[in-house]
Amino acid sequence: MARIVAVNNLSRGYARLGSDTDQYIRGIANFMEQRGYEREMQDGDIWMRYIPRRLGSFPGSYSNIIASCRSSAGGGWNLNWIQNLDTQYDQGQTADITQCRQLLGRAATDPDHRFLYWLDATLAICRRADRLTFIRDDFLPAFSQRFPDGRVLFLSADSGFEARLPLLRLGNYYQINGGQAYDDMRLNDISSPNTASALHQSGVIAIENALTVLLANFLPLRTHMVGRRIGWRAIFLFGNQSPPVIDRGSFPREEIELQTPQFFLRGDDPVDFTTAPADPLGGWSGRYRNAQYPGDDAVEDLIAFFLNRFNAHTDNRIEVCNFVEGDNIDFISCFEKYLTIDRILLECIMIATATNPATARLMTFAILDKFQELCRFPGIQQGRNFHHMCTRPFLNDVLLPSFAMFPSPWNTFFSDVATGVYSDLYTTIRSADGVWPTNLIQAGGGVRVYREWDRANHQFVDRPAPLNDDEFVGEYVRAARNTHHGYISDNDRRRRFACFGSVSKAFLPDSFTQLPLLIVLAEFVNPRALSGHHWLDQANLTFV
Repeated sequence: MARIVAVNNLSRGYARLGSDTDQYIRGIANFMEQRGYEREMQDGDIWMRYIPRRLGSFPGSYSNIIASCRSSAGGGWNLNWIQNLDTQYDQGQTADITQCRQLLGRAATDPDHRFLYWLDATLAICRRADRLTFIRDDFLPAFSQRFPDGRVLFLSADSGFEARLPLLRLGNYYQINGGQAYDDMRLNDISSPNTASALHQSGVIAIENALTVLLANFLPLRTHMVGRRIGWRAIFLFGNQSPPVIDRGSFPREEIELQTPQFFLRGDDPVDFTTAPADPLGGWSGRYRNAQYPGDDAVEDLIAFFLNRFNAHTDNRIEVCNFVEGDNIDFISCFEKYLTIDRILLECIMIATATNPATARLMTFAILDKFQELCRFPGIQQGRNFHHMCTRPFLNDVLLPSFAMFPSPWNTFFSDVATGVYSDLYTTIRSADGVWPTNLIQAGGGVRVYREWDRANHQFVDRPAPLNDDEFVGEYVRAARNTHHGYISDNDRRRRFACFGSVSKAFLPDSFTQLPLLIVLAEFVNPRALSGHHWLDQANLTFV
């Protein structure tokens, strides 16, 4: 006897757009169809589905490595790919080959960082007609002379992905502001990319930011530079198996440092830094400091793997049927989470390039706050996500399984780095650097906290038992984060700073500032364990 299985619209990849009697809904449906969606009518409602899901061509490919040009090739580079680059990204290239050569010539004697900046700038302005000749005869030879063991990775981009971004913005705008606002926007011939543009741009897919965060895990070693050209770009690897530390010099490094507070959200005090004053690592006191580099071959493999996961993550992130409220497409959630991930990338770069401990720590707190809103973790109340991400259960349940998905040697590399971050965090907090009444630190694990706030009676009462290490570490870091609101706890129902701040120094090790970068990697590689909790499960889709 045949078994009948009921299949709902969501399990078929459809989400409800709205009533067919609504002219605005019909207009948005037409707009969606122009961007790869199909519609189905049901009881007077329009349901939409992204066609590539049904055809098995999802997720698509936004960016890939299309060439790896090594300096050692001595001019024998395969550059056939140049003519196949997406023409949508050719706008704004106005310099002819003579102008590009002049620009490159002026940078020939500059220090490496200035040379690389202007070398990359020539890609942004060189006309398509001159691009092949310039890259072959000028660009790559100049790089090869400066970095004889290096290589340039060229990455493609597909503008079809970015053509879908207006749908996120348009649907968000209409869903919030309604038909009159929609008509006003069309009447005045304006578009919506300027939403929150003073904070950051939302008009393009920011692969360069994601790659910068990925490779920033190697800082402050001098290993790479990510190019900034929109659409297709270059990544420069320098070919040094033992890369030097970017040397900022010993403290103070510049005059302005004499004017800044040295003990606000402090990291290691430069006066007490453990290395010699001449050690370049001393210039990076106050933020994480990587000391390992597996080499350019391994990094090229890492970038290729990451791009594959970035493509899948991006295609899911801009697919509006992944974001529903009940059965209805939630344009607001789709657009806001797209912006939030981009904002997280920018703030991670601020941490990676921070030259003072306050910036690194404040941005670390800010990013953990954002992931608290983005993520769902089984068995964890959303309001406790921040605490959870600071503890070993998160390491064991989310980060380590995510890093195990990386190819060798990166599965071990990132697992070891993450394990070290949490080991350093727990060790520091369970020491005199964390808890100044060290008698509260329990020898067998856990930390005693004297009192807790009785919400009903509005008074402190004795806490009957010590907190275990996971509980205490989460509360400790959260209390330090809450100083963003000041040291006033009377509006906090649990008076957390009063309870935990009073027995602690609130000190956090410098390595803690790498945690957001590691969480971002896990997000791109294993989104279902983090922000992708509600994305359609491709394995369970039934197409009819």
